[in-house]
Amino acid sequence: MRWGVFVAAVLACLGSSPLRGACDQELRLQAPQVVDGGVLLRWSPQQQAAGYRVEYTERWDANSWQSCVPLNQWATTNLFWLDPNPPAVAARFYRVVAIPFPPANRGLLLDQKLSNTYSLTELKILLFVASFPGSAEYAVEFHRVLYETVDGRGQKTIASGAILVPAGRSKPAPVLSFQHSTVFLRDDVPSRGEGQEFLLGVGMAACGYVVFMADYVGLGDSPGLHPFLHAQSEATSVVDLIRAGRSCCESLGIPLSGQLLLWGYSQGGHATLAAHREIELNHPEEMSVSASAPMAGPYDLSGTMAPLLLGQEPYASPGYMAYLLFGLNEAYSFFCSPEELWKSPYHEVLPPLLDGAHTDSEVNSAMPAVPAQALRPEFLAAYESDPNHELRSLLRRNDVNPWPLRGALRFFHCAGDQTVPYIISQRMVERFHSLGSTDVRLVDPLPTADHYPGAVPCFFAAKSWLDSFVR
Repeated sequence: MRWGVFVAAVLACLGSSPLRGACDQELRLQAPQVVDGGVLLRWSPQQQAAGYRVEYTERWDANSWQSCVPLNQWATTNLFWLDPNPPAVAARFYRVVAIPFPPANRGLLLDQKLSNTYSLTELKILLFVASFPGSAEYAVEFHRVLYETVDGRGQKTIASGAILVPAGRSKPAPVLSFQHSTVFLRDDVPSRGEGQEFLLGVGMAACGYVVFMADYVGLGDSPGLHPFLHAQSEATSVVDLIRAGRSCCESLGIPLSGQLLLWGYSQGGHATLAAHREIELNHPEEMSVSASAPMAGPYDLSGTMAPLLLGQEPYASPGYMAYLLFGLNEAYSFFCSPEELWKSPYHEVLPPLLDGAHTDSEVNSAMPAVPAQALRPEFLAAYESDPNHELRSLLRRNDVNPWPLRGALRFFHCAGDQTVPYIISQRMVERFHSLGSTDVRLVDPLPTADHYPGAVPCFFAAKSWLDSFVR
């Protein structure tokens, strides 16, 4: 069926109710699209909105909006809406009303619980067997915490994390914020005490650091799909755990020195740099970074990583591309249904595999070796031909671009990395230097190592550097 011609009114308002209120902050309502089944509306996000209400009128005058008809009875959190019953001939005018919500009490500690204690004896053995660069000086207490933060759309949510404290330390301790690498399983996170990185965190606490490890939004106890490599929610989840962790330490009587150090590998490197930038640009009066060690992170999504994930060559971890696109959609709603991007059978196969209950191996096995071959040819052609394509814009928004740096920064990366190319870190150093940030270097602890074998050498080299800052 062919619909008539429609006109959209760009009158997106932020009001005190869904039906009235001044246009305090304009939203961008895109031109309606005639699709199978009706007329599709899309709009830009409003950070202070709990949801959106779509309304219409069939008259164009100043008073028509006072009696307009809502299309959705309850507010939607999506950034799109399908009008399934537009008139066949007459024009129809639409508006979207953003419904505000109370801001999150970011960093509010909601719950803390002692989950485990590791004795000094077992930690000495663990660190010796692992050839860890340092000896255990303290037993370690592992506390699980729940705190308030914001999700990928800026809406209030909860997140979980781990706080690891050196038991019995009387001298004020430095804080190490440890950002974990990519996980597909919801429970494969620090708050569950899972993974080799968690054990690295325990080792750092045994050496005297208080260690904060965020699960990130959409993992652990946080609801929704994890917005993989969404820089803003990575950063806010880290900043808010630092706030909650300080409250936790105060309640436990753990004195902190005021020093804050950051480190993380792979996605954790991306999150580390994003958190460092967030702290220095937006929270300089509240906290400061003494030293930061991002390792092998995909900081340049739009420039270096995009051709690997969306090009025509095989990629070692093709599931990352699926994780990235579905994760970005969680934050930005740039597609309404998987069929818009993914060709058969991937539009049906992939969504159930990204439910937080399937491993990276399962997702990788479901993908073609060339990840772009899972996408619809017309979507890929539009992406390749349009330098301002929406996906390109979203990738650029999640690049972690340099800024005028205050704290010391060392990138750690092995030149043999085929998953996250070494050149990303090289270019980041050059760009920081171009801004006048001179205390930035790149360290390659094992030039022949690929991404996964390079993790431990990077961690151990970074530890030695971070140790030099501890007072």
